[in-house]
Amino acid sequence: ICRWCHQYWTLLQGNSQSSVRVPDFVQQIAEETVVLLGADLVLHALNGDLKKLEKKESTQLDSQVFELFADEGILESNAENEPLTNPFPTGRMKNIIDPIVWNGVQNQVRPYVIRAWKEKQETERKLNEKRKRSGSMSFYPGFHGMVEQSPFRGYP
Repeated sequence: ICRWCHQYWTLLQGNSQSSVRVPDFVQQIAEETVVLLGADLVLHALNGDLKKLEKKESTQLDSQVFELFADEGILESNAENEPLTNPFPTGRMKNIIDPIVWNGVQNQVRPYVIRAWKEKQETERKLNEKRKRSGSMSFYPGFHGMVEQSPFRGYP
């Protein structure tokens, strides 16, 4: 539902020459969904259900929450001392829901966003080390850079 709200708003923006306000019904659907999702994550964490997830499932959940709720404030405070090559991403829902709802849900999703961010940083660090060891990109024929895939689907 959150993804649909983002896609609907993105399509409206793409068809307009000026800034488009999020339609009230889309914002309401998004806000209610975000509140329920945040509560669901907290309840599953309290029940210990999330500890039963396999590593792959846990990583996918973290990535999905990250895609929706990444926030520069959380990420800056948890950035490692290493310089980052990519700017801090912003979650898809930030411009769709009211700032009060956004700030409220950040406390609920913070652990997932931080874990996903650390995983992305570690992956980037390993790729950079691999590139430095290989000396050039010629080791990867036809390689033109990586496209990050959405954790929701098998395509970017």
